[in-house]
Amino acid sequence: MFTFIFSTKDLKLFFSLAEIQEYDVTYKNLIQEGYSGFDTLITQSKEDQKLKAQEFKSKVRTELTNQGYEIVGTVGDQLTDLNGPYSGIKIKLPNYLYEIKY
Repeated sequence: MFTFIFSTKDLKLFFSLAEIQEYDVTYKNLIQEGYSGFDTLITQSKEDQKLKAQEFKSKVRTELTNQGYEIVGTVGDQLTDLNGPYSGIKIKLPNYLYEIKY
């Protein structure tokens, strides 16, 4: 699925609940795990750290939509990745280890 999504010419983004100071290590980890070819990694700023996971991801999707981007789909292992405005087609990946509550 990842290979198919990344074969399109659309903008590909990763949202992470990692803090801004963890950007470099998060970026490196994504590349090491085979997730290359994405355009942007978005991490939480200091003010965003006050938001719950779904609030943060909804805020970012709303901001991107307001900038003129159309979000055609969202992929994630947590419902907080998928719920909220401007999520497009939702693809839920399994995660048997943990669940983030809203």
